Amino acid sequence: MMKVTRQFEKLNNKLDLLLKENKDLRREFKQEKEDLKATIKEKDELIEKLLNEIDRLKNQINKDSSNSSKPPSTDTRKKENI
Repeated sequence: MMKVTRQFEKLNNKLDLLLKENKDLRREFKQEKEDLKATIKEKDELIEKLLNEIDRLKNQINKDSSNSSKPPSTDTRKKENI
């Protein structure tokens, strides 16, 4: 009977350790998940800004005297759309 009680105590201690480890891992996972969400949001915002800047620059490149107030002397040969 003493042997069974001892085995039970060992198993119970192992279970406690595993439960604690599981709790710690879940906490770490939750934090990493939140960090990744924040990083993705930052990247999405940066992508949006860069796409807007690309559009602005494309519009700027495509301006000439026929579609802006630029004088004809500033016109260059028609550039291909990027």
